[in-house]
This record gives sequence, structure tokens and C-alpha cells, in this order.
Amino acid sequence: MRVYLLRLVVLLSICYTNNCFARYAISTALGVGANQTKIYRLNVQKEWPCPCITANNRKVDGYWELAVARINATGVYQPPNTPNVQVGSGSVVVRFKPQILRCMYFDLGVGLAYFSKQSIAMRRLGSNVLFEDRFGLGFLFGKCKQFELGYRIIHYSNAYFASVNNGLNLQMLILGYWF
Repeated sequence: MRVYLLRLVVLLSICYTNNCFARYAISTALGVGANQTKIYRLNVQKEWPCPCITANNRKVDGYWELAVARINATGVYQPPNTPNVQVGSGSVVVRFKPQILRCMYFDLGVGLAYFSKQSIAMRRLGSNVLFEDRFGLGFLFGKCKQFELGYRIIHYSNAYFASVNNGLNLQMLILGYWF
């Protein structure tokens, strides 16, 4: 499944041309996760210059995202577990917009993340470099659809490249502005 998703995202991220206008966005996300973790995240996105058109004439577009985050564990944990971790990540995201509700979207993405530590809240991640898999949904609104309100689920994992792979699941609310 992951290999299929990665191939799909890479293929769709390549199939654009430079003849169109691309927008940028900045967004912030707050969320919670496994073992009483909280995430605070700042994202910068660049929309793909042109959408891809599928075989059945559906428009599929997406964006690249760079993000920095801080994950805090609110519980009391003993070493080697740490109360917080800093994260930097880069992702490619495919955005599907239904024909009926043009203001709604569904996101599917994959990327790489660097964690400052290999454990958080009794979750042994096994590596500092992790994969970031995501699913999101939300709404774009405003005169030019410049405002974004969304919900996102992110899973961090090393995909068993390390001997330990507890992974970390987070869910977030996102507020963003496209300009």
C-alpha cells in the first residue's frame, strides 16, 4: 500500500507544466496524538503550477509542503523518553476536489521528516528520519478560496528500516491562508 501511494504521489507531482500560476500558503496546525502528545505545527505550501487531468477528465492538483513542528508529551515520562521533540518535514500532497462541492477537498500525501530525538512519550521511533503519511479533508472558502479550514491525520514511521518502529499518530486542525 505504501509503495503504491508513494508511486502515485511521485507520478502526480511530476505531471505539471510551468505555464500556469501557482499559489503559496501559510498555515498553522494544532493537534493531539498517542500517549498524551500535543503538536504545534507551522506549514508553508506551494501549489503545483497546473493540475493533472485524469483519464476520466477529473482535475487532480496538489502542493508541496515544508513544515516545522514541536511535539510535547503532557504525561510524566522517565528517561530515555523525552517530553518534547522538534520536527522538520517536507511532503508532496495530492488534493482531490469533488465535482459537487468545489470548496471541499481531500488530501493524500507522503514525505520525509527529521525528528530531533528518537523517542517521545514512550514511543520508540527507531530513527531520526521518518516517513510522514497523511490524510486530510477540509474546506477552502472566501472570495478567491484563500482561507482554509481542515482536519489532518498524520502517521510518522520508519517503515521498519530500523529494528524498532513504534510510530506516532497525530490528528490536527489546520487554519491556513492561500495568497
